[in-house]
Amino acid sequence: MNMNDAMETGEALSHNQRSASSKPETTGTGVFDIEVLKAGLRELKSSRKPTKIELIRDLMAVINEMLATGVLYADIASYLSENGIEISEGSLKSTLSKVRKDTGITTCKHCGNPIKMQHLAADTSAAETDEG
Repeated sequence: MNMNDAMETGEALSHNQRSASSKPETTGTGVFDIEVLKAGLRELKSSRKPTKIELIRDLMAVINEMLATGVLYADIASYLSENGIEISEGSLKSTLSKVRKDTGITTCKHCGNPIKMQHLAADTSAAETDEG
């Protein structure tokens, strides 16, 4: 073994020792302390940015409130785009529609307020029984 090989081996050994010291302790029988692993996992920070649909879902109540007061989709989309959420009016409408479908909420055609789809379905079935 020449001097360079010895140095590389020493560096590799040193690196492995550092890596090993940062690993969770085992219980001596090769079994990991699950609670230590759980705590360590909970300390990890997400490096993923939220998706547009996640952001719109979080903002949906306020967006619906603004729509009910007469604020235009275009103005909401413009505001969101100016503040880092690049979204067009059409994309905003489409995304809101998907979120409403997923959450079972739709918008009243008369007043613009959000309503549960199950209430809408109950009203429709009640009207059908009255006519029948």
